[in-house]
Amino acid sequence: MRNCVTLIGRADQLAQLDRMLADSLSGNGRVALVSGPVGCGKTELIHIFAEIASKAGVRFLKATCAPAERLLPFGVIGQLLPSAPGRMARLVASGLSVIDPRVPEHVMMLNDVCHAFTDLAAEGPLLVGVDDLQHADAPSLDCLLFLARRIGTARILLVLSENDRPRSPFHGELLRERHCRRVRLGTLTRREIGVLSGALGEDLHRLSGGNPLLAHALLEDHAATGGLTGPAFREVLLACLQRADPGVAALAAGLAVLGEDTSPALLGRLTGVDVPYLLRGMENAGLLCDGWFRHPAAASVIRDDLPQRDLGELHLRAARLLHDQGAPAVDVARHLAAADRPLAAWAAPVLHDAAEHALREGDVDEAVRHLERAVRTGADDRRRAATRSRLARVEWRTSPATAARHFPALLTASREGLLGCWDNVSLLRQLLWHGRLDEAEEALERVRASGSLPRTVELWLATCYPRLAEDGCPLDTPSTLTADPWARATTALAQVLTGRCSGEAVVTAEQILQGARANGVSDYRVAALLALVYADHLDTAATWCDRLLAAASGRRAETLLALLAGTRAEISLRQGDLRDAAQRADTALGLLAHQGWGTNLGFPLSCALQAATLSGRLDDAARLVELPVPEAMFETRAGVHYLYARGQHHLATGRHHAALADFLVIGELVTSWRLDAPAFVPWRTGAAEAWLRQCSPERARFLAEEQLSLTPDGRARGIALRILAACEEPPRRLALLAEATEVLERCGDRYELAKALGELSRAQHALGDQRRARMVLRRAWHVARECDALPLCRELLPDEHPHSPCHTDALSGAERRVAALAATGHTNREIADKLFITPSTVEQHLTRVYRKLNVKDRTDLPTDMASSA
Repeated sequence: MRNCVTLIGRADQLAQLDRMLADSLSGNGRVALVSGPVGCGKTELIHIFAEIASKAGVRFLKATCAPAERLLPFGVIGQLLPSAPGRMARLVASGLSVIDPRVPEHVMMLNDVCHAFTDLAAEGPLLVGVDDLQHADAPSLDCLLFLARRIGTARILLVLSENDRPRSPFHGELLRERHCRRVRLGTLTRREIGVLSGALGEDLHRLSGGNPLLAHALLEDHAATGGLTGPAFREVLLACLQRADPGVAALAAGLAVLGEDTSPALLGRLTGVDVPYLLRGMENAGLLCDGWFRHPAAASVIRDDLPQRDLGELHLRAARLLHDQGAPAVDVARHLAAADRPLAAWAAPVLHDAAEHALREGDVDEAVRHLERAVRTGADDRRRAATRSRLARVEWRTSPATAARHFPALLTASREGLLGCWDNVSLLRQLLWHGRLDEAEEALERVRASGSLPRTVELWLATCYPRLAEDGCPLDTPSTLTADPWARATTALAQVLTGRCSGEAVVTAEQILQGARANGVSDYRVAALLALVYADHLDTAATWCDRLLAAASGRRAETLLALLAGTRAEISLRQGDLRDAAQRADTALGLLAHQGWGTNLGFPLSCALQAATLSGRLDDAARLVELPVPEAMFETRAGVHYLYARGQHHLATGRHHAALADFLVIGELVTSWRLDAPAFVPWRTGAAEAWLRQCSPERARFLAEEQLSLTPDGRARGIALRILAACEEPPRRLALLAEATEVLERCGDRYELAKALGELSRAQHALGDQRRARMVLRRAWHVARECDALPLCRELLPDEHPHSPCHTDALSGAERRVAALAATGHTNREIADKLFITPSTVEQHLTRVYRKLNVKDRTDLPTDMASSA
């Protein structure tokens, strides 16, 4: 196969050599200088021609030059002559390395060598082949040149092969001789490669550039693996680089390290070789095209072949050169990463910038790798501490538990005064998240003592970790007039939690959410969402939360996603969508491990617990209650949520005293923290309900009335009205429950609405309004079923099955719509207004519905009529 590759496109060169051989056989010695790019078949051409010459009775003497033998005097001549002339042997023994034509003995030695060849030619015609002449030793070159001048009448054909290289004095002397001819070899054309490989011709030519040696290797790999790359290609490529001119291997290594878009000037500074000349040679050999490797695997083959130390040194030098010429940090950092060795201080800011770029692109893992390298540079202690702080914040995006590994080093740096103000604040927040209160308090006091603690941090502490808040913290005078989104969000949240829920706080929260970035790490968006939630703007909060969840999805921001999912669960819970609340809470708990949630575990856990309790999944709720939680959690806002959910669970399981204890503990905490906004956690109505279960209506009345005095509107007011109604006589009860249902329907809490409607139905029944009582009861049951509140459904209508199918196939679409509204308690006039039809049309539809379903009136309509419409 190799011979076939060599012969393709080489007929002219073989014919030229054949003519020169014929001349030499007739007593006219000839010299052929075969030249061409590396890998283009010069060696094979000599071998094939030697076989042809041997058949004509020509003796073949061959020498192969090698870089390692370049300093071996007369190494080439020693390969050609069976026995060296005595004079040459004596001079070699005396240490001769350079022939001086002014020394008679040197000239006589050259003459001896020439006679040795001519004597052999006198015995029979001689073909002398010297391969890879560019690696020949200097004395041998002098001998060959001396022979070429005196070969005229000898039956000798001297064939010298070499790679393309700059013209030297040797070339000038040799090519001056009339009997010397140059034989040029080049790469194969696309047609010639096609003859060799058939259907693979196009790809083979593109990848090999027509280089016969590479083309043969690719064919060999294709036969073995079915692909156009493999061990044969690897070996031939490396062999070509080693056999090419000195500097080609270095240039190829530099090119493989710098990449496709490098400049010749930079490549020259990295390798120290003549880049333009060597690039042309590599392109002529088919190794490169437009300055880059033709084969996509070539660069990796070259890098893999380099010793690890040499490769690392090249990358380090490349990084420094790129940095000095102002290249982008990401390009410099790529080489610093590949260097895989200790880095000097100059690399730290470069890696920092590259990490920030990776974060903007959403590549958190890459940012972590850059920062980890920056920590290990020779930067000073203060710079390393700042870098480690940034690394901890970046790792926080995906795993707070992983970020905690930096606490020992950061605490030491903080104690030694190496951390700046905001790095200390970052450490404080992470310590508090993980419930390490003593260390957090130590760090906090250190920053406070320096007088550099921002007002926003004190405000944040007061709303999240109130025990650590400074006395006289800025809760008294919150303001949203600042450009910092974290400060504005925290201030808006504080306004809501302290009961000063002005329209300004809600507007501020929405403005913050409108300008929020999807890939940031700050939790200010969660604070803005919670401000809307605690202000009972649930629909608005749900819309923004869904948008943020969609924007953050797939951006490696698990911590943010978990917080947003937990917030969305709280929104769904307050809207009475228990099924969605449970799913969202499970998602949040799945995004971070329990230990990763730290003291914030109470937030998603409370949603999961309350949703399971109200849905009647008491076994699931019991397992959630039994989960261990951090003790420090109960000194946080998340702990208050958890206590309220646990109190609700105690109520549902008949542990009324335990429930009351949890609700009263909440009251003590939030009042001492000055965060006693009823919309935060309605602990008073929870405690009032517990008192009612213990037959203490007066105590329940006191708490309900207190809640009403604090709540002019909103969800907490609707709950308080329902509790207060339970403490009143039927006539007064009816008015309170009517107001409660109106408030709860307006604020969107369907679960509490179902409870209030159930109580309203009982009040109507007590006053003798049986017809309306039954309609309201059915509406309450329907709303409860939509909420997935199965215990409430059973309490309202024990004989109904929430999941039983409703057979309404006989009804038309219009009849189903009318029947659905009638089943949920709407009057004919209300139905007409909702469907934009006349009351008489409503009555006609209902008449047909009663007949088709075989019922007497609307009170007998199936309770799940609405869902079947």
